[in-house]
Amino acid sequence: MSRAFVFIKTAAILIGGAVVLWVATGVTLDLTLARTRPALVLDWWPVGVQAKVAEGQAVVAEANRVAPEKVDRVRAQLRAAALREPVNSNALGALAALADYRRDRAGARALFRVSETLSRRNTFAQLWLIEDAVARDDSVEALKHYDRAMRVSPEARVMLLPILLTASSDPAIRKELLPLLAQRPLWWKDYVQRLAQEGDNPQVMADVLRAIRLDIRQVDQRSLAEDVLRRMVSLNDERRAMLAANHMEGLAGSTRSLRGGDFEPNNSLLPFTWWMRDETSIRAYRDIVPNGSLGLRVVTSAGNSGGVAQQLFGLSPGHYVFQGQAGDVSADPLARPALELACARGAQLARFVLPASDENGRSFRFAFDVPATDCAMQSISLVTAPAVDTDMWLDSLAITR
Repeated sequence: MSRAFVFIKTAAILIGGAVVLWVATGVTLDLTLARTRPALVLDWWPVGVQAKVAEGQAVVAEANRVAPEKVDRVRAQLRAAALREPVNSNALGALAALADYRRDRAGARALFRVSETLSRRNTFAQLWLIEDAVARDDSVEALKHYDRAMRVSPEARVMLLPILLTASSDPAIRKELLPLLAQRPLWWKDYVQRLAQEGDNPQVMADVLRAIRLDIRQVDQRSLAEDVLRRMVSLNDERRAMLAANHMEGLAGSTRSLRGGDFEPNNSLLPFTWWMRDETSIRAYRDIVPNGSLGLRVVTSAGNSGGVAQQLFGLSPGHYVFQGQAGDVSADPLARPALELACARGAQLARFVLPASDENGRSFRFAFDVPATDCAMQSISLVTAPAVDTDMWLDSLAITR
């Protein structure tokens, strides 16, 4: 073998190694530094797709402050990148955004649709398509992209749920939204939680609860249901909340009497079952009472007093009798707890001071009337006497005509 041939072969090996090193370095830079140093990467590796996309995205973010010549140059780079790597969703998305910047709405729409088809995780494309659908008054298209964006991106939910919450008040949008929620997409719990925290339309809440069909036997779903019901009550729509509770509990009719008067566990939902106060020096809790069944034990100390148990219900207008059993009630009239019934909006219906009784208990009953106006919903509260310690029990509460 001649020396010239050996030299040529060695040079070829060295050059080939240098080319391989250059290519490997370029590809590595494109995969690692393209997002933060696109210009540096393109200087080394001009065909780098990721660097072109990163530069394109940077120009898109500040297109109004970038010279038109640079926009045209970057657009040409993105076209080349998209041709080199046609499955790159981000390249097509950036190219679509520049088409939108150039006021080519139809071209932008076509490119964004291809971009999001290639990757449902392209949140940028989904957001643009949502805005475009809303501008065209196409609620079906908009909800499709809301769904896609929130299925794959918890971060997108933070941005989109408040908007969707507001839009839900539009009957046309709600008509399309409810069947989607009924399918329980990945984001449905986030939506219901947001509804319970920030919702301002009780009709929307009632419709959503009916569509989702919460299983109130499941602790987390029961908690969601109660949060929404309480929100509806806070918005002064106690009756719609009561009807929603009836539906979830499987109760027929448009009224609701006292629930859980025997204090046995049941499937009733707050605030339409007993809320019980639970603090160090004033609490109400279920306990075995002298008649051998579960009842309500009320204990206060250190001079604490006030409401310890309450419930909302919805009786139709008429004359009623409230009855029950109470035990360990003080002989001092000023130290006895009282049952207070009122219309949900505040008008008092009755205040009954419990009768004195020993530990074995004593039956009681009193009458009250529900007026025909301004009292569609009612509440009952057990209130302890001020400045005295209490240790008493209640059981077998019922309301009858």
